[in-house]
Amino acid sequence: MIEYLFVWELEKLKASLYPKKTAVLLGENVQLRCETSTGATYHWILNGTRLESDQYRVMNPLGMLTIYGLAEEDLGEYVCVAQSEAGFSASHAMVDAGGKK
Repeated sequence: MIEYLFVWELEKLKASLYPKKTAVLLGENVQLRCETSTGATYHWILNGTRLESDQYRVMNPLGMLTIYGLAEEDLGEYVCVAQSEAGFSASHAMVDAGGKK
């Protein structure tokens, strides 16, 4: 009798955040897009603090963060953390002010 053992190796998760650096006028809207090679769940960090969706920052389940009416407190380093069965991965981007609207 022949027995078979099948082993599936999960593709390693890799997150990419776009754009990597952007300068936006204060008061304008900005979108950051986190992409992975496999399905994942996402959360966002700004300057070391985990973000929650509210009326100004909207996160969708496909990895998009939209900031409405960019304010001074929205400036800095954003980190997208993606997590799936294959593990987790993080990618970084900077949002700077390019002046006032």
